[in-house]
Amino acid sequence: MIAKMNKAPEQYKTKELCQLLKLPRSSYYYQVKGKSVNDNTHAMIKFIK
Repeated sequence: MIAKMNKAPEQYKTKELCQLLKLPRSSYYYQVKGKSVNDNTHAMIKFIK
């Protein structure tokens, strides 16, 4: 789920997305630290939008 949010903060605030998904922001930042976004993630984000 966290990987799906990688591209979204460009349009939406991370705080808002974490509240929507009931996910602590600290967990989000811990998980995305040092990870890159792959094509599968981009496709998932496009589908969600």
